[in-house]
Amino acid sequence: PLFCLLFFSALVEMQLYVKASPTVIRVPADYPKIQEAIGHANPGDTIQVSSGTYCENLYIDKALTLIGESKENTILDGNGESIVVLVNSTSVAIRGFRIVNGSDGIVLESCSGSVIEQSSMLHLSIGIWLHYSNSNIVSDNIVSDCGWCGVLLCGGSSENNITRNTLNGNGNGLGLTGMNNVIYHNNFIANQNQTM
Repeated sequence: PLFCLLFFSALVEMQLYVKASPTVIRVPADYPKIQEAIGHANPGDTIQVSSGTYCENLYIDKALTLIGESKENTILDGNGESIVVLVNSTSVAIRGFRIVNGSDGIVLESCSGSVIEQSSMLHLSIGIWLHYSNSNIVSDNIVSDCGWCGVLLCGGSSENNITRNTLNGNGNGLGLTGMNNVIYHNNFIANQNQTM
């Protein structure tokens, strides 16, 4: 009986371990819509999105990695509606997208430990917006022709790392509140106001 109990315990532990392993989900191969893939993903999973245009407004409420095939050809089109990508979770990574046609590109709301990188935001009101969000990384992005602000940190967003971004032709290049944010090696080009 003791041997059977130990054997059964080992099986249960192995099944739990298998279920906890991160999974790679592919769009559109596994799910046609990115939001559908997000809904089926478990925390820690990676969603890989093939090149193409995806007319969606995304909401991410779990720790995920969202990777576009290329920031030139993997396009998130917000249908002219509000926020294109709203993140309300910690440890979310987003890279490799071209984000267009919404009021705001990517918004981190009360997030920490998240990364936005190697993406482009074009013709929005705000390109990247950190709201009550601390200890995040925003790097190697191109934010162009955003009417109000390229990158905005507000609500006391602190200890964020804003590096190697190109902020070009925006109303305001960078808007900043909070403390101990690290901002370096960014290119400010032809913004109406470089900072505010």
